[in-house]
Amino acid sequence: MLLVLSIALASLALDQPRIPKSSNTETTTKETGPACPASNSQWRTWRDQELSRLADGRYEANARYIAAFFTKCRPALKAAPQADRCMANLQAFTRHRLLEKTPDHSLGFELTDEAYLASAPTPAFFTLPDILRRQDFLRALDRDDGKERQKALAILDRYNQERNGPSAPLSYVIFRSQDLPTPDESLARTRLLIRIPHGDYQQFVQFGLRDHRRQPLAQSVSLIAVQTSDLDTHLPLPRPKVYFNDLFRLRHSGNITFGSRLRENKGRLERCTSCHQTPVLPISPDEGFDSARFGHALADMNAHIEALQDAVVAEEPAGADGPALADHRTGSPDETFMQHCAAASGVGPESLGRVRDAMNCAECHNGQNRGTLTRMSVHEKQLPFGGNMVKRAVLSDRSMPPGVALSDPEREALYACLQTEYLGNAGEHSGQLWRWLAQDDCRF
Repeated sequence: MLLVLSIALASLALDQPRIPKSSNTETTTKETGPACPASNSQWRTWRDQELSRLADGRYEANARYIAAFFTKCRPALKAAPQADRCMANLQAFTRHRLLEKTPDHSLGFELTDEAYLASAPTPAFFTLPDILRRQDFLRALDRDDGKERQKALAILDRYNQERNGPSAPLSYVIFRSQDLPTPDESLARTRLLIRIPHGDYQQFVQFGLRDHRRQPLAQSVSLIAVQTSDLDTHLPLPRPKVYFNDLFRLRHSGNITFGSRLRENKGRLERCTSCHQTPVLPISPDEGFDSARFGHALADMNAHIEALQDAVVAEEPAGADGPALADHRTGSPDETFMQHCAAASGVGPESLGRVRDAMNCAECHNGQNRGTLTRMSVHEKQLPFGGNMVKRAVLSDRSMPPGVALSDPEREALYACLQTEYLGNAGEHSGQLWRWLAQDDCRF
């Protein structure tokens, strides 16, 4: 994927679910497990018990158990419609966690991984242009010498010069990722990203390039196809629609071909939207970026990406990953909360107002203007080298919040308060995610 997803993202918890002990409203046998609740009150008791288990941080394992229990008890739940309605968020959230760990559903969609990759409106979305299949181009990318790689770029330049008609040329940039190695044994962080316009859609194709000769050759080629208009009428879509695919370069007898990473990687991918909560991410190269050579191209690439910030991911279930980070439509954090969450940063009282005003992620990241930031955005193991996208944007590259001048301690306080507000305090049933799962305003 764009800013290629890493080798498997660290799981939020252990793999094996904990089976709950029996309660007054349930009976347990080794054969069947807990019996299904038979009334609203029994469902409420079960729900509260399971939310407590989720709160201990074992999200993946316990969420998968809950989802399996919902599936088993579907008829009983339909017989208690108020309970069904008041656990809608819990059902959607845990179903999504279950899908991520289900064979053939590693992308997290209801469709199988194979069916998803076949669901694009046209095979052309996932077909690399002939220029990117040329053997001289691919072999030049395999060589570490700068002059050799320049030969590959010269091929792209000649292609642009020879194109006829009004269509825009392809554009490209080489950069090194700050956070993400390629999802292959090379673990490369150097990238060649190419944008290819096609009229009703555009492709972003990213080749992993090994960082030095001691590494194996990178296999990864990540592809995002973004449909912007109807393929038949050519009328603009209400919102751009994004399709993800990962390919591997296969090298045999001096030839380089392309295969499906899904098949080459024994049927396993990663859930793209764990990182791509805004589906098409802007490029943030590391500090060694060659701005003299690629600075203009990077600005152009990011301008095109910025125009796609309201895009949606095809097949991604809406609202299944939790509430929006820092959604303050029902009120901002109070003074007591701000003093508590900012205490470790050492900021003074005069800073608390600035920090609170900067806790406004959902004003832009609301699922309409930009993708919603949810639990993964503040999970400390979202990125393979530690940390997460919010932490990087707030503390490292300081790109967020845009146009806001904050000191380093204030930024530390901002990140701590965003994380505490969303996930709650350790050992407590609090936080936006908890309240969303509990649907506090729903009674049954």
